[in-house]
Amino acid sequence: MRYQALLYDAPEAQLDLSLFLFDGTPRLSGWSAPPVYSDRLRLVEPDIWSLVGAAVLVMFEATIELLEPHITTAGELLPLHVQGKDDPAFALNVLADINCLDQGATDFGDPSMRRLSFVEHRLPEDGLFKVPEYDTVDIYLLERGRQSGSFRSVIEQRGLTGISLVPVWSTTDGTIPYDLARDV
Repeated sequence: MRYQALLYDAPEAQLDLSLFLFDGTPRLSGWSAPPVYSDRLRLVEPDIWSLVGAAVLVMFEATIELLEPHITTAGELLPLHVQGKDDPAFALNVLADINCLDQGATDFGDPSMRRLSFVEHRLPEDGLFKVPEYDTVDIYLLERGRQSGSFRSVIEQRGLTGISLVPVWSTTDGTIPYDLARDV
Protein backbone atom coordinates (compact mmCIF):
# COMPACT_ATOMS: atom_id res chain seq x y z
CA MET A 1 0.00 0.00 0.00
CA ARG A 2 1.47 3.27 -1.15
CA TYR A 3 -1.27 5.80 -0.39
CA GLN A 4 -3.34 6.74 2.62
CA ALA A 5 -6.97 5.65 2.62
CA LEU A 6 -9.91 6.84 4.67
CA LEU A 7 -11.95 4.88 7.20
CA TYR A 8 -15.15 5.79 9.01
CA ASP A 9 -14.27 7.15 12.46
CA ALA A 10 -16.49 5.04 14.72
CA PRO A 11 -16.13 1.72 16.52
CA GLU A 12 -17.08 -1.13 14.19
CA ALA A 13 -20.01 -2.16 16.40
CA GLN A 14 -21.48 1.34 16.10
CA LEU A 15 -21.06 1.76 12.33
CA ASP A 16 -24.21 2.11 10.30
CA LEU A 17 -23.73 -0.45 7.51
CA SER A 18 -25.66 1.75 5.09
CA LEU A 19 -22.58 4.03 5.08
CA PHE A 20 -20.91 1.41 2.87
CA LEU A 21 -23.83 0.95 0.48
CA PHE A 22 -23.07 2.89 -2.70
CA ASP A 23 -25.09 0.86 -5.18
CA GLY A 24 -25.89 3.48 -7.79
CA THR A 25 -28.86 4.94 -5.92
CA PRO A 26 -28.94 8.59 -4.79
CA ARG A 27 -27.90 9.17 -1.17
CA LEU A 28 -27.66 12.98 -0.90
CA SER A 29 -31.15 13.45 0.55
CA GLY A 30 -30.75 12.76 4.24
CA TRP A 31 -26.95 12.41 4.04
CA SER A 32 -25.14 13.72 7.11
CA ALA A 33 -21.38 14.11 6.70
CA PRO A 34 -19.81 11.30 8.73
CA PRO A 35 -16.35 11.64 10.27
CA VAL A 36 -13.49 9.79 8.54
CA TYR A 37 -9.77 9.49 9.23
CA SER A 38 -6.58 8.03 7.82
CA ASP A 39 -4.98 5.37 9.99
CA ARG A 40 -1.65 5.37 8.08
CA LEU A 41 -0.41 8.94 8.27
CA ARG A 42 3.13 8.04 7.16
CA LEU A 43 1.88 6.96 3.74
CA VAL A 44 1.54 9.48 0.91
CA GLU A 45 -1.64 11.56 0.76
CA PRO A 46 -3.31 10.90 -2.60
CA ASP A 47 -5.27 13.33 -4.72
CA ILE A 48 -8.06 10.77 -5.10
CA TRP A 49 -8.68 8.84 -1.91
CA SER A 50 -10.36 5.51 -1.32
CA LEU A 51 -12.86 4.98 1.47
CA VAL A 52 -12.20 1.49 2.80
CA GLY A 53 -15.13 -0.82 2.13
CA ALA A 54 -17.04 1.60 -0.11
CA ALA A 55 -17.17 1.93 -3.90
CA VAL A 56 -16.60 5.69 -4.05
CA LEU A 57 -13.84 8.09 -5.02
CA VAL A 58 -13.05 10.71 -2.35
CA MET A 59 -11.63 14.10 -3.25
CA PHE A 60 -11.18 17.58 -1.92
CA GLU A 61 -12.52 20.58 -3.86
CA ALA A 62 -9.24 21.34 -5.66
CA THR A 63 -9.17 17.86 -7.23
CA ILE A 64 -12.88 17.98 -8.07
CA GLU A 65 -12.32 21.27 -9.92
CA LEU A 66 -9.49 19.69 -11.94
CA LEU A 67 -11.70 16.75 -12.95
CA GLU A 68 -14.82 18.66 -13.90
CA PRO A 69 -17.16 18.07 -15.69
CA HIS A 70 -16.46 14.35 -15.26
CA ILE A 71 -17.28 14.35 -11.55
CA THR A 72 -20.67 16.02 -11.41
CA THR A 73 -21.90 14.22 -14.53
CA ALA A 74 -20.99 10.86 -12.95
CA GLY A 75 -23.01 11.22 -9.79
CA GLU A 76 -23.47 13.11 -6.58
CA LEU A 77 -20.92 14.49 -4.15
CA LEU A 78 -21.44 13.54 -0.51
CA PRO A 79 -19.54 15.55 2.12
CA LEU A 80 -17.20 13.86 4.62
CA HIS A 81 -15.48 15.36 7.67
CA VAL A 82 -11.81 14.32 7.53
CA GLN A 83 -9.96 14.36 10.84
CA GLY A 84 -7.15 16.92 10.78
CA LYS A 85 -8.44 18.75 7.68
CA ASP A 86 -10.20 22.09 7.67
CA ASP A 87 -11.81 21.59 4.26
CA PRO A 88 -14.45 18.93 3.69
CA ALA A 89 -13.80 16.01 1.37
CA PHE A 90 -16.48 14.62 -0.91
CA ALA A 91 -17.31 11.03 -1.78
CA LEU A 92 -18.39 10.61 -5.40
CA ASN A 93 -21.41 8.33 -5.43
CA VAL A 94 -21.49 7.11 -9.05
CA LEU A 95 -25.14 6.88 -10.13
CA ALA A 96 -24.85 5.24 -13.55
CA ASP A 97 -25.48 1.58 -12.60
CA ILE A 98 -25.78 -0.07 -16.00
CA ASN A 99 -27.03 -3.60 -16.75
CA CYS A 100 -24.35 -4.29 -19.36
CA LEU A 101 -22.48 -7.44 -18.28
CA ASP A 102 -22.63 -10.41 -20.62
CA GLN A 103 -23.82 -12.97 -18.07
CA GLY A 104 -22.79 -15.96 -20.20
CA ALA A 105 -19.24 -14.75 -20.85
CA THR A 106 -18.42 -13.12 -17.48
CA ASP A 107 -16.56 -15.37 -15.03
CA PHE A 108 -18.13 -14.92 -11.60
CA GLY A 109 -16.18 -17.85 -10.11
CA ASP A 110 -12.86 -16.67 -8.67
CA PRO A 111 -13.59 -13.77 -6.27
CA SER A 112 -9.96 -12.58 -6.31
CA MET A 113 -9.68 -12.30 -10.12
CA ARG A 114 -12.44 -10.60 -12.10
CA ARG A 115 -13.10 -11.51 -15.72
CA LEU A 116 -15.78 -9.22 -17.09
CA SER A 117 -17.40 -9.32 -20.47
CA PHE A 118 -19.77 -6.59 -21.61
CA VAL A 119 -22.64 -6.34 -24.05
CA GLU A 120 -21.20 -3.51 -26.09
CA HIS A 121 -24.42 -1.84 -27.20
CA ARG A 122 -25.58 -1.58 -23.55
CA LEU A 123 -22.51 0.31 -22.38
CA PRO A 124 -22.88 4.01 -21.57
CA GLU A 125 -21.53 6.55 -24.04
CA ASP A 126 -18.50 7.25 -21.83
CA GLY A 127 -17.46 8.15 -18.30
CA LEU A 128 -17.66 6.53 -14.89
CA PHE A 129 -20.25 3.81 -14.28
CA LYS A 130 -21.03 0.72 -12.21
CA VAL A 131 -22.64 -2.64 -12.95
CA PRO A 132 -25.36 -4.08 -10.66
CA GLU A 133 -23.36 -7.26 -9.97
CA TYR A 134 -20.45 -5.31 -8.45
CA ASP A 135 -21.89 -1.85 -7.77
CA THR A 136 -20.90 -1.86 -4.09
CA VAL A 137 -17.36 -3.00 -4.95
CA ASP A 138 -16.05 -1.36 -8.15
CA ILE A 139 -16.30 1.72 -10.34
CA TYR A 140 -15.58 1.44 -14.06
CA LEU A 141 -14.53 4.00 -16.66
CA LEU A 142 -15.56 3.75 -20.29
CA GLU A 143 -13.48 5.56 -22.88
CA ARG A 144 -14.26 5.49 -26.55
CA GLY A 145 -10.81 6.42 -27.83
CA ARG A 146 -8.14 8.43 -26.06
CA GLN A 147 -9.47 11.94 -26.49
CA SER A 148 -7.97 15.03 -24.94
CA GLY A 149 -9.91 16.18 -21.89
CA SER A 150 -11.12 12.68 -20.97
CA PHE A 151 -11.17 11.61 -17.32
CA ARG A 152 -8.05 9.50 -17.84
CA SER A 153 -6.17 12.18 -19.78
CA VAL A 154 -6.83 14.81 -17.09
CA ILE A 155 -5.56 12.42 -14.41
CA GLU A 156 -2.44 11.67 -16.45
CA GLN A 157 -1.79 15.29 -17.49
CA ARG A 158 -2.20 16.60 -13.93
CA GLY A 159 -0.29 13.68 -12.38
CA LEU A 160 -3.14 12.94 -9.98
CA THR A 161 -2.42 10.11 -7.56
CA GLY A 162 -4.36 7.50 -5.63
CA ILE A 163 -6.35 6.00 -8.47
CA SER A 164 -5.45 3.07 -10.65
CA LEU A 165 -7.21 2.79 -14.01
CA VAL A 166 -6.91 -0.87 -14.95
CA PRO A 167 -8.25 -2.16 -18.29
CA VAL A 168 -10.85 -4.90 -17.81
CA TRP A 169 -12.33 -5.17 -21.30
CA SER A 170 -11.79 -3.88 -24.82
CA THR A 171 -13.82 -4.02 -28.01
CA THR A 172 -10.92 -5.69 -29.81
CA ASP A 173 -9.58 -8.05 -27.11
CA GLY A 174 -12.70 -8.71 -25.06
CA THR A 175 -12.23 -9.69 -21.42
CA ILE A 176 -9.01 -8.68 -19.67
CA PRO A 177 -8.69 -10.41 -16.23
CA TYR A 178 -7.69 -8.14 -13.39
CA ASP A 179 -6.41 -8.83 -9.91
CA LEU A 180 -8.52 -7.39 -7.09
CA ALA A 181 -5.46 -7.29 -4.83
CA ARG A 182 -3.69 -4.78 -7.09
CA ASP A 183 -1.85 -2.04 -5.24
CA VAL A 184 -2.77 1.56 -6.02
